[in-house]
Amino acid sequence: MIKCIALLLVVFLLSCEKSGIMTYKVPKQTVTVAQLSVQGSYKMLVWSVPEAWIEQDLTSFRLSSYQVSTQSNGIGDFSVVKFPGDAGGILANVNRWRGQLGLSSISVDDLASLFVRVEHPFLSITFLELHRTNKMLSSDDIESMYVGFFMYDNESYFFKLTSSKTLLQLNRESFITILKSIAYESS
Repeated sequence: MIKCIALLLVVFLLSCEKSGIMTYKVPKQTVTVAQLSVQGSYKMLVWSVPEAWIEQDLTSFRLSSYQVSTQSNGIGDFSVVKFPGDAGGILANVNRWRGQLGLSSISVDDLASLFVRVEHPFLSITFLELHRTNKMLSSDDIESMYVGFFMYDNESYFFKLTSSKTLLQLNRESFITILKSIAYESS
């Protein structure tokens, strides 16, 4: 045992040397960094809204914001937003919109019956119409929503109009026309 301790002590003492700060001169290496090249294969989208609609200030995620009104049927809110990817998925978004109107959630099996496809030359646009159900209220008081949505350039676009059922019904054709008007921005 004493021999082992003595051997370790000798190894320890011999391995210690006075060391100072050492400097080295090494030629600089050239590092090549990969560059991500974005070709811009997707063009910006534009759309047309009725002249009577009043443009509003943009807030948070809104690409477009308008006030929709008639003299006797109240005021509606039109907005366009986009989010990366599928924005949580269709079912989650539909149930969120239903929740905004006080409606219960639905299952994936119920989705197809709610959707109407909008004819468009290069987009697959889905139209959805939601109305709060309350037999005690008139159509002027029933909160309702139109939503048009689609994927473009790996982003989800949502066109939404919320107001009373009556105002929405008066603007249904205008809303569908907006969806059909979506085009590439001219260069």
